[in-house]
Amino acid sequence: DHRSSLHIPADSGRRVDDILKGCGIDPEDAAWIGLHPGTSVTWKSWPPEYYENLGRMFLQRLQGAKIFLTGSLAERPLCERIRMGLGIDRVINLAGKMPIRDMPNFLGRLAVFISADTGVAVMAYAVGCRTVTLFWKTNPSVSGPMELGDRHRVVRGAVREDVRPERVL
Repeated sequence: DHRSSLHIPADSGRRVDDILKGCGIDPEDAAWIGLHPGTSVTWKSWPPEYYENLGRMFLQRLQGAKIFLTGSLAERPLCERIRMGLGIDRVINLAGKMPIRDMPNFLGRLAVFISADTGVAVMAYAVGCRTVTLFWKTNPSVSGPMELGDRHRVVRGAVREDVRPERVL
């Protein structure tokens, strides 16, 4: 059995609800898309304008969908740049607001989570969130989801510019 799992503390749901309410979001809403533009090393980063283009496509196609940008406090300016590029309507910058201990609970609520090869993507695999993970220099058979099935997709390119937003969508 190659499925991952991750313990989610019982009080995490309440904390996530409080964070969302503080951003003016009803925790019962649906159609949430998570974009995580940050990475631990710059060569793993997908260009911010690609996240903007992808986000724009989602917002045009999915009426009522909300996009959540996630990341650390240090990644907040990057997420804010993407949010401003998309327009602030239906786009919420959670970078630096969602503690890492509560990310598994939050990820479990998303319709899909999209990121490059990051530790947060591994969390998303473990909680069963649908994912699209972007790879170019790293090997998805080493750091990607253990099983793809219908919940996880890998988009791969020789270089990051090969992984176009249209392919990810």
